[in-house]
Formats: sequence, C-alpha cells, structure tokens
Amino acid sequence: MLLQLNYIIWFKARPGDDIYAGQFDGLIWRVTLGPDGAPVLYDSIHTCGCYLNFFPTASLHLRPDLPRFCSEPPLVPQQAPAEPLVVRLDHGRHFIERVYTDTGHRASRPLATAAYDQLRSLPTATGYRSLFGRPA
Repeated sequence: MLLQLNYIIWFKARPGDDIYAGQFDGLIWRVTLGPDGAPVLYDSIHTCGCYLNFFPTASLHLRPDLPRFCSEPPLVPQQAPAEPLVVRLDHGRHFIERVYTDTGHRASRPLATAAYDQLRSLPTATGYRSLFGRPA
C-alpha cells in the first residue's frame, strides 16, 4: 500500500459557453509516495472526472512481467521533472499546460489552503450553503 496526497483546487467558475462551463470548476493533483516517502507518481484529474493525466517520476518503471501481446505502454504526456515542481494551468479552462522544475527565477505565490469543510460550502447572506446543492 502506498500513501497518496490529494490536493483539491476549486475555482470560482469556468467561463465559456461549452458544456464544461459553469459556476465552479476544480482540479485534483495527487502525489503517490513510494515506500521511502519520495514521490513516484503525480497525476491530475478535473473534479468532473475528465482529463486524467499521469506524470511518473524516473523511479517508476513498467513491471517486466507484464504480457506484451495484449497490452501497450501507457500514454504519458511527459515524465515528471525534478523537484520542486511547478504546475502551470490555463487561466480560463484550468487545463494543465505543463509541469516543470522551479528554477527559482520566477515570482511565485504560496498555495492558499483552507479546511475542506470550509471549501465545500459557499457564503450566503444568511450563512453558508453546500457547494454541491441540496441533499436528496
């Protein structure tokens, strides 16, 4: 069993007039740690369940005992670069544009965090309401 760290990033909205536009949007960035505690795999998926991407580190390899006649190697957009990582997102659609090493030459902002109980609700004039609508 491997430990996974899940970072959920919520955006206020996804602008546009396509089927993915709406009042909120989100991205999950997951880090899978190996037995030594070092990252072996990064992956991302939008909170709608679309656009799954994998970014394996150099320490992750396909098992040699996998059958070759009925399987193909996974399609991976890029191997994960050396740490520390920068995940660059498109400002409107929130797609990952690229993942690269932070060389320290760019200005950065620390990640703002909050408790998930706070993030899964929206402020209203009378308090808070569920981000996901009314319970059934």
